[in-house]
Amino acid sequence: CGRRGFSFIHALLGIALNELHLYGDHAVVSLIQRLLSVNGNNVQVQDYGRLSPLVALKTLLDVFQTVELAIAL
Repeated sequence: CGRRGFSFIHALLGIALNELHLYGDHAVVSLIQRLLSVNGNNVQVQDYGRLSPLVALKTLLDVFQTVELAIAL
């Protein structure tokens, strides 16, 4: 989708909350810090190392049938 980046940034800058946890590639940390600092937000970066390697499954899971509020996908 061509609007994915716009939608993500719009949601990130428009959200009103005390704490936000984002998980992803280290390559975007400086970008996220710059974006959030525009509004005067205090940004703290906490690096959590993986406890086990990330391994792709060979089959698809039917997880969308059991998704509940506050579950991260």
